[in-house]
Amino acid sequence: MCNDLKSIEEKEYTGFKIVAKKNGGPNSGEYFSIATGIKYKSGKRIRPPKRQRKISSYFRSGLLHKSCSGWRDDMVGRTAVFKDACDARLLEKEIVDHVSSEFTIEVALATVSGELMEGTYGENVPVVAGKKITFVEE
Repeated sequence: MCNDLKSIEEKEYTGFKIVAKKNGGPNSGEYFSIATGIKYKSGKRIRPPKRQRKISSYFRSGLLHKSCSGWRDDMVGRTAVFKDACDARLLEKEIVDHVSSEFTIEVALATVSGELMEGTYGENVPVVAGKKITFVEE
């Protein structure tokens, strides 16, 4: 989860989002959160999930409970993008072998907006979090 969050003035920020992309069947090609399993709806506000759907064994169970060490009140209803593509690609390489076979992992260009906050992920990797995500078509 994100640390050291503080509000910023910008209305939107475009960065790099690691997502799980569904292979085949219903929701094929749609993006999901690797950590919580929620389906991202491009251009829509993030809805706080009621339960965690495990897409990856990389992230611990219980992320949605306040007792979890990764819990941050400020991140409820938000998602973060990496500021630097290299940081996103490094984490993508760590996660790729821990993902359910019904998904593939990719780094997508995405814009977050709505009450933006800046902070860090992991060991001081810069991120920006917002309440809405829009995926940029390439």
